[in-house]
Amino acid sequence: MLARGWLISRIPRKRNLDSSQIFSRNSSTQTESFVRTFTSSVKSFASDRPNYILVTFDSFGTLIRPKEKIAKTYLSVARASGVKKVHKIDEEEFFNSFKSAFKEASVKHPNYGSYTSSMTPRDWWKGVVEKTFDPFIPLPTNLDPEKPPKHQNQQIDAARRQNNGERLAWTIDRLWRRYQGSQYTLFDDARPILIGGKSLKVSFKAFNAETPRIPLIIGVVTNADDRMFSVLRYLKLESRFAEDLSPRMITNESADAVIDPKIQDGRIPELDFVLTSYRARSEKPGQEIFRQAALLAERAYQLQYGSAASESRSQPGEDALHAHCYRVHVGDDPKTDVKGAREAGWDAILLRRPRSKGADYNWRFEEGQEKDTPQIENLTELRRVIEERLLNKYTVSQD
Repeated sequence: MLARGWLISRIPRKRNLDSSQIFSRNSSTQTESFVRTFTSSVKSFASDRPNYILVTFDSFGTLIRPKEKIAKTYLSVARASGVKKVHKIDEEEFFNSFKSAFKEASVKHPNYGSYTSSMTPRDWWKGVVEKTFDPFIPLPTNLDPEKPPKHQNQQIDAARRQNNGERLAWTIDRLWRRYQGSQYTLFDDARPILIGGKSLKVSFKAFNAETPRIPLIIGVVTNADDRMFSVLRYLKLESRFAEDLSPRMITNESADAVIDPKIQDGRIPELDFVLTSYRARSEKPGQEIFRQAALLAERAYQLQYGSAASESRSQPGEDALHAHCYRVHVGDDPKTDVKGAREAGWDAILLRRPRSKGADYNWRFEEGQEKDTPQIENLTELRRVIEERLLNKYTVSQD
């Protein structure tokens, strides 16, 4: 039964609550309103409340973006490396070539080459950059179709060297290093929710002050190669787990072995874990990457709070997938983020950023919309939406 008094008088007697009925128009009272409502709800339904809340984020287009347009960076680096005739290349045409090369490589060698024997992400990106420049660099037109592909590739490589010597190789090397960190920046609305006194972790800790504690686990789940670890570190987002931790390692590792030594000074890291598709050997919207994220989250919960939400005997295993927790993934792609999370049994929130002039960080979108998916235009709206979803899920109507 619901607690008597303020909660009963303020919350409509229905399951799906409208935000306008929960939050005051005065922004300064929104947090207080939610604290009072959520406190009463959680105390009344302690047996039903989640053991912890898991919030995961996509990276590209959600938390981070390139500092400048991809074509501009590629061409400026190529000019600095001495690649011929770069100044004559139109940026829009070049970017179209990049998109074509990226998609071709993604079909031929999915997930940055993780399924291709002896191919590294650097090899994969080398192929993408070369294919991007090929339409703008004279290549042999007399390729013998009777010759095997390996022979034809040798002819093309020879033509690249003849036209640019090692200049294209220098370009590829410089681009690889730039996109390890310095070429990215956080969105303005990402920093406040992850870093500082108004971050999600601090905020949720605040509204839990008067309730049985509901821990918050934060992770990044992204289709990317493992440079994402260095990118986030460059942007001052530290992860609780050392970056060499694989989800396959979590069953028999001690706490000391998996906690990044830089984090063992007592301060709270911004992230509990980062999981790339390359590390998971699974890309969103596949369910496997979300399964591994759930295992990492359970491990993070165990290490911080000393017990497993899945009530497994010791280490998290498949039981972690049935842990009593609220999982939500936040991303900007209707297919990979929303559909993938929902098919894995998670909640999902779609970030629909207003398209900025010249922005090309969300070019991989496949248009579509999952029904009944909450949408936000700015990450500052995230806390409010999660609170609403929690109220709808863990508050029941009174008969």
